[in-house]
Amino acid sequence: MTLRGWVFIVCFGLCAAARGENSALVGRGVDIRDVLLPGPELRVKKSRGLGDSIVLRIAATYPHGTLGFRYDFQCVPMVAGKHDLTQFLQTASGEPAKDLPALIVEATGVLPAGPPGEFKENPLVTVPKAGGYEAMIPYGVALWLAAGAGAVWYFRKRKSQAELALSPPTPTLAQQVRALIERAIAAPLGTHEQAELERLLLAHGREELGLAHATDPAVWRALRENPNTASWLRTLEAWMHRPSASLPSSAELRELLARIP
Repeated sequence: MTLRGWVFIVCFGLCAAARGENSALVGRGVDIRDVLLPGPELRVKKSRGLGDSIVLRIAATYPHGTLGFRYDFQCVPMVAGKHDLTQFLQTASGEPAKDLPALIVEATGVLPAGPPGEFKENPLVTVPKAGGYEAMIPYGVALWLAAGAGAVWYFRKRKSQAELALSPPTPTLAQQVRALIERAIAAPLGTHEQAELERLLLAHGREELGLAHATDPAVWRALRENPNTASWLRTLEAWMHRPSASLPSSAELRELLARIP
């Protein structure tokens, strides 16, 4: 045997003695680093699927001069027992690897020995009713409804205010009476307008004298007896109820207009 061969055997023996057998758990991976193997570069054999007792992968390969190559292995034992990793290796050309020292991984089972026992059901977890997102849902719905109702009320109020601002105010009885008398000064009133003026004067007198619940005859009698309304009431009756009488003059109508507060 050459000197180089003796050197390799001594070095490998020292490394194997220092490493010893590698231990692992079934189904759990283990890394085996810096393993010197002689000969050409090696590859992992093609897997047989579920029939493999161990899953092996070469993580890295480093040339080691003329002695061989160093390897970093990652393996996952699938069954308990001792496994020789070199049995799963071959050369890069596909030929079986020969004269390789054993690289043992001992796998132990995770489950205890013996038949499996009965599984105990996990205790039911009671979720508290109070708290959490579910308890906040009614409050969220109530808040959403309150916000919607407030928005509807606000926009309706704004709309009604805008409509009031755009629509002209309703004229009072006195303003309506004055408008008809001013029209009579400009041109004679028709029968319908005269009747409307009489109705407005009656309503205005009822309001001025505080006779809201009195009958029409009682209101007319009170207007005739009141010195402030008697004069213009006589002018109005002569104008509307005595067709043979002459129409009131513009001065008389202006006097009647002046008496309307």
